[in-house]
Amino acid sequence: MLESYRVRANLGQPAMTYTHLLMMKKLRPAAPQRVSAPVPPAAACLILAGGRSQRMGYDKALLPLPAAEEKGQTFLGRLARLALAQTPEVLVVVRDQSSAACYADQLPAAVRLVVDLVPDQGPLMGLYSGLLAIRAPQAVALAVDQPLLHPQLLAWLLGLPAHDERLAIPLVGQRPQVLLARYPRSLVSVIAALLSRGQRNPRSLLTVAPVRWLSEEELRPLDPELRSFLNVNTIQDWQILEEQLSEGRGQ
Repeated sequence: MLESYRVRANLGQPAMTYTHLLMMKKLRPAAPQRVSAPVPPAAACLILAGGRSQRMGYDKALLPLPAAEEKGQTFLGRLARLALAQTPEVLVVVRDQSSAACYADQLPAAVRLVVDLVPDQGPLMGLYSGLLAIRAPQAVALAVDQPLLHPQLLAWLLGLPAHDERLAIPLVGQRPQVLLARYPRSLVSVIAALLSRGQRNPRSLLTVAPVRWLSEEELRPLDPELRSFLNVNTIQDWQILEEQLSEGRGQ
């Protein structure tokens, strides 16, 4: 019966059967599927590595981590891999293009390098440049000279509610830890105003933006010794760090 049902053809063209039409429909290429853009993570991670390491006398980002179990890793390499295990959006903010070229082989391919919009303007410029570059609505910023960052602490900071527009600032020894803290991307206009007035330190944000203070009682279950907040600024600091890690392995 299908063969007898014919479709009227144009003049000079043979008639087509319904069966032929069905076959043509099957052979017709499928319409392209619409690919949706990837959903940004709730929070990104910014590793601030734009300083000149003047007190150290050596680029702190490239210092070897004094730990046998992570032999060969630099400060920057460890932090980047740790961050990438917690969020797909990890950015390293550097001073200039030469620094970016120097650091590239220390980083997993998924990590992005971002250059300060204006070099040598301090960590506030690094934070500003990083926040402008992220897709996520929030970012955890950390300094490259804090190599003992605990993964549980980082995971907790990244997991704070995305809708909370306050700064989330740890308070350790009554000191605000602005270089291991969480910042909303919506702060970029506030930071721009501070930079235009010559401010260079993220602490300047504490007087102009709402803050959620993170107490030691909240932090210690995640990092009992709070070693995440240990800064390595000098060769002596690095030697002390090496001794502490050696003693810990010997216990």
